[in-house]
Amino acid sequence: MPRKTPGLLKALRTADDVCKIATGRRLNEVIARGLELFGEDIIHRVAMQPPRDPEEIARIMPYMVLGVNPDAPSAVVKAAWKAQLKDCHPDTSTPDADKAARINNAYDAVCKERGVPK
Repeated sequence: MPRKTPGLLKALRTADDVCKIATGRRLNEVIARGLELFGEDIIHRVAMQPPRDPEEIARIMPYMVLGVNPDAPSAVVKAAWKAQLKDCHPDTSTPDADKAARINNAYDAVCKERGVPK
């Protein structure tokens, strides 16, 4: 396991402090909640994005799960939600309840943010 340099530890503490100020929670709490709601693959999607502040990451996570741009119209978001649910719905030949829950959580978060009914 590589050793952590003092500069890296300082940067990690700084990111944690920024997250605490921006969201009221520590970085590990935000990451744990994101994993719980949206699954492990969200970490790979976030890691491939340019650096953003924790508040922005929390806002775009549901869009990343649905595979749409945050600027997409509500009709496109709803279509993406339905299309992704077709693959993992319990009535299909390959049901995946965890993935369906993550997709539903993401769609609920987008609807809540936009103030539109589900």
